[in-house]
Amino acid sequence: MGCGGVSARTSFSSEDTGLDAQSPVAVSMRIELPFPPSVNHYWVRTARRVYLSEAAKRFQRLTAIEVAKSSMKQGHRSFPGDVSVALTHLPDKRVRDVDNYPKGVLDALTKAGIWSDDA
Repeated sequence: MGCGGVSARTSFSSEDTGLDAQSPVAVSMRIELPFPPSVNHYWVRTARRVYLSEAAKRFQRLTAIEVAKSSMKQGHRSFPGDVSVALTHLPDKRVRDVDNYPKGVLDALTKAGIWSDDA
C-alpha cells in the first residue's frame, strides 16, 4: 500500500552542473514510498518533550531505503537549489485531510538526503 509516487524536480544553471549549455537543466526523480503516517501520528508529545513516533521512525527508514535504491538506479545525487515535489495517490477512497501528510514525507526525504535541509 504505497502513496504512489513522490516526484521531485529541480532546475539549475549549467554552472551548477559543469555543462556548457546556456539554458537551465531540469532534473527529476520519481520514488515510490509507503503511505506516510498523518502528522497527528507522526510526533508523540509528553509533558517534557516532543519526539518521533515509532510509525514515523519506520516511515523514515523505509523512505531512506527507497531513496537509496532510486539514487543508485537513476544515478541521482542531492538536488541543489529550489525543488518542486508532487505527491500522488491515496491508498483508498476514505475522506482524509490531505494537509496532514506532506510534512512527514518532506521531512523523511530531507533526512534521506535528497536535498539540503532548509532549517
